[in-house]
Amino acid sequence: MGEERGQSLRRRKIGRYLKLLVPAGVIAGFLVVALFPHWFARYSYSQMHPDRRLEAPSADFWFGTDAFGRDTYTRVIVGTRISNGIAAGAVALAVIGGVWLGIAGGLSPTVGFFLMRLVDVVICFPPIIVAIFFMAMASPGVVTLTLVIGFLYAPRMARIVQGAVLEVAQAAHVEAQRALGAGILRIVRTGILPQILAPIVVQATIMLATAMLLEAGLSFLGLGIPPPTPTWGQLVSDARRTLHLSLYLLFFPGLALSANVIFINLLGDSLRDFLDPKMRRSG
Repeated sequence: MGEERGQSLRRRKIGRYLKLLVPAGVIAGFLVVALFPHWFARYSYSQMHPDRRLEAPSADFWFGTDAFGRDTYTRVIVGTRISNGIAAGAVALAVIGGVWLGIAGGLSPTVGFFLMRLVDVVICFPPIIVAIFFMAMASPGVVTLTLVIGFLYAPRMARIVQGAVLEVAQAAHVEAQRALGAGILRIVRTGILPQILAPIVVQATIMLATAMLLEAGLSFLGLGIPPPTPTWGQLVSDARRTLHLSLYLLFFPGLALSANVIFINLLGDSLRDFLDPKMRRSG
């Protein structure tokens, strides 16, 4: 009986690790492509082949060519860097700003009150509507898009962090540090931050997927990175004009975007289970 229980626990542990490692491996693959697109690209993303426009996938052009004769495969590869880079940069800004706002809101009732009002205002509006408003007023570009998306998600991160800080701030080890005269920065660095890393990591992973979709939506509407620099959303938008002639122009960038978002969400779910103390004890 004990041996069967041990085998069952081992199988569950292996399953949990596989559930974490498989999406992590896929995301790592996308990361390698994003960091080193020149290893995979076959042509320049702006190089035109006028005599081979709207060509179906072939040995020369694996994903076919667009209406200008540009290699769709190369443009999807380069778009991996742009789309992932903007999403990652925006999430990094949201984490940095949201974590410190959340800590301040959790430790100060006054800051916490105003923070929650700010979060309520931001959450009242769909992110795509707010992003369209800001992007319509600003000059389009990587920096602008990253800042806008980061601004939209920072309050959401702050709310998660504030809730975690309110719980941790009452813990015995934090009270002990206060009693010993530790400064606020030391308490935050050694007593609070290590205890709230799990929700921060999980929320950042979820935000990465939604930020990628938001960037794709803005690029689809023509409010993202200006052409000819490709992004996945822009490639999907361009495919609309020739959809009746070349379905593959929509299929390949759409597949890349969908796969990336799906595996990021799977990774977020796995991290949540893996970092949950209750799940670790049961596993």
